[in-house]
Amino acid sequence: MRQHPPVERVASDPVAFPRAALAAGAPRPAVEAVALLSAMLAYGAVPLFMRVIRGLLDEAAAAAPREAAGTAFLRAISQPGGPRFSLGYRLSTAAEISRFAGAIGTVISRHGGLWEAFAPGWRRAGTVRAGLITLHEALWQALGTRPAAAPGGLRHLLPDPAGGGCCKRWLMFLRWMVRPDDGVDLGLWPEVPPAALLIPLDRHLSRLARALDLTRRATDDWKTAEEVTAALRQLDPLDPVRYDFALCHLAIAGDCTHGRHPERCAPCPLADVCQPAPPRTRQGKP
Repeated sequence: MRQHPPVERVASDPVAFPRAALAAGAPRPAVEAVALLSAMLAYGAVPLFMRVIRGLLDEAAAAAPREAAGTAFLRAISQPGGPRFSLGYRLSTAAEISRFAGAIGTVISRHGGLWEAFAPGWRRAGTVRAGLITLHEALWQALGTRPAAAPGGLRHLLPDPAGGGCCKRWLMFLRWMVRPDDGVDLGLWPEVPPAALLIPLDRHLSRLARALDLTRRATDDWKTAEEVTAALRQLDPLDPVRYDFALCHLAIAGDCTHGRHPERCAPCPLADVCQPAPPRTRQGKP
């Protein structure tokens, strides 16, 4: 979409952090670590979570100022006893984010990288969901506890890909890892074809998908992500998720208001095929 050229919008997207690590020459495991931290904190207001992610990486860099950002972060989270970051974010305290980051470091130390923890499930079943399940299990093993016994802020950082939810942040992380390096995504896991990916579905994308008649499902779950992706495969069977970044940035840029501001709909390149649901009206008390 010409109005939302991907490379020009990287700076306002959480993929900016692993891309910076890649550009600095950080090894794959370090880029994976930065990517997973960035993806799992990417919820809520964009300026807020971008500030928190940047702050965490800056704290790690301060402890190893001569190393590239990604390498410094991996060193920080691989230390005995784990990192001690000072920043929390919304549902997760600083201590919970530190435990999560430490688990990433432990998995990389044990397996060699996050890919090595994802690959067994992928190779066994040939689905990204199976790969995510093995990676999810490896991270909880590194934490040394069961999800049911963990605090809510920690569970929020590690949603269960077997649970049926849409797992938007997991699927966004996978998009970064799998799609070829095009100035946005990173192409670090070439064994997985882009055709196997699913759309990272959030509230904006799901509303837009319904307006574009890509799904009739009313819930935002894994099956809806599969259905939307199946519709996008009709446009590009080999790379259906290539549209995700541009569609997502319609909302980030404030250009898509889902019909609440019709004057913004007219110049939209999707105007001819988009039928947004009418905005809900508040009813007064009788």
